[in-house]
Amino acid sequence: DNHNLLNLATDEKFLLELRDEYPIADWPNCAYKLQMAAEAMDESAIMTIHSWCNRMLHEHAFHSGDLFNQNLVTNQHELIYEIVRDYWRTFIAPLNYQEFIQFKKFEFATIDDLFKQIINLINHVTIINDAAEPAVTLSLINNHNQNILKKIKEPWLNWIPELKDLFEHAIKNKLANGNKIKKYNDWLTKLKEWCLDPQAITPELTVKAKERLSVSGIADAWKANPPQHPAFIAISELDNELNELININESLLGHAIHWVANQLTIVQNRLATISFNDLLIKLDLALQGANGETLTKIIKKQFPVIMIDEFQDTDPIQYHIFDTIYRIADNDSSIAIILIGDPKQAIYSFRGADIYSYLNAYQKCNERHYTLKTNFRSTTTLVDATNYCFEAAELSSEGAFLFRNQNYNPIPFIKVDANGLIDDFYINQINSSVITIWLLEDAEINKNNYRNDIAQQCAQEIVKLLTLARNQ
Repeated sequence: DNHNLLNLATDEKFLLELRDEYPIADWPNCAYKLQMAAEAMDESAIMTIHSWCNRMLHEHAFHSGDLFNQNLVTNQHELIYEIVRDYWRTFIAPLNYQEFIQFKKFEFATIDDLFKQIINLINHVTIINDAAEPAVTLSLINNHNQNILKKIKEPWLNWIPELKDLFEHAIKNKLANGNKIKKYNDWLTKLKEWCLDPQAITPELTVKAKERLSVSGIADAWKANPPQHPAFIAISELDNELNELININESLLGHAIHWVANQLTIVQNRLATISFNDLLIKLDLALQGANGETLTKIIKKQFPVIMIDEFQDTDPIQYHIFDTIYRIADNDSSIAIILIGDPKQAIYSFRGADIYSYLNAYQKCNERHYTLKTNFRSTTTLVDATNYCFEAAELSSEGAFLFRNQNYNPIPFIKVDANGLIDDFYINQINSSVITIWLLEDAEINKNNYRNDIAQQCAQEIVKLLTLARNQ
């Protein structure tokens, strides 16, 4: 009521500013609208994006061009697997021996492997580049890449024996720190194997080895007057030079995904079936089609206010649908689209969620942002420790989340306040540290082994904590 609005007991700047936008005389009517909205909240339509798209296609079938009677299929794996088998018979089985041997080196060397790749990517076929069929791709791209690789590798055949002499001379005469270059034989062997294998793209050197063979690495290893050699410059530029290669893997997979997707559409039309991802694609295409403008007006009239929770997990197609309908940048006062999300919680990239969709929408909101700054779920000590870590990272040139570009940072870290909990974390009656950092000391370990070792440590720690809890 008016009295409650007048004596609003809150320090929330947003609520106070919202109230003060209206004359005091209008507050009773504002209070009435808020009360009615609160009472009608349970009548709001709450749907997943897929179910909402399905509803729009069916309710507006004339304007969307959708079939009236279609069966929604929740799992198409068997159908897609059969189409992948057809693809293999059509394009892979006819390859000649040399082409097939080369094909077998990729991540989809069997029908099952190819199926696994396609099933993860087919929902994003619209943003994947198509390519020529495998026989043509293997021939054209392989010739292109072989010419580049030959040019890159050619000088190394002369450099490797020169480097061997250089390292042996340095160790014999104690010109360098032997511990820092003790693995030179292993490094040179890997470089030689790379040079002699026409199909090898990059030498199997660890990041540490590449750093040691660079100009700065050699300067660090030598006690004085580090040697000059073109190989030390070349090793630093190798990754950039290899970027000129065309990714055969992407081209082969691109053709397979497009062919399978096209065949899937043909079969679905024949069987009058539709998948969850088709719901998104069909509505997006309908909004761009001949009746798109009419369909947009109908949907806006039906849903003048829409709220999207966990917006950071939307994919490009989902974002495009809502931006087409509600035109986020226009800020039309007759409608409202409220996007609720946190880019720091974007964890679903594996299923197509795109943080850049969030950033695009963020920019189109043109400073129409509101930040929830109080944490109600965690202890004060945990919030303080988290703030400390991220504030330190925010001081780096790229920012805490690696998106800062000169003076602009689309995802800044904002310090969070803690509402606080009465609970705390104790181990054996001792108040535990809120954050523990583990570091493996083996500098030469590769990324996969590092992850496996850390995962094992975490699992053991979880078992220990659960056991302690059970015995309390």
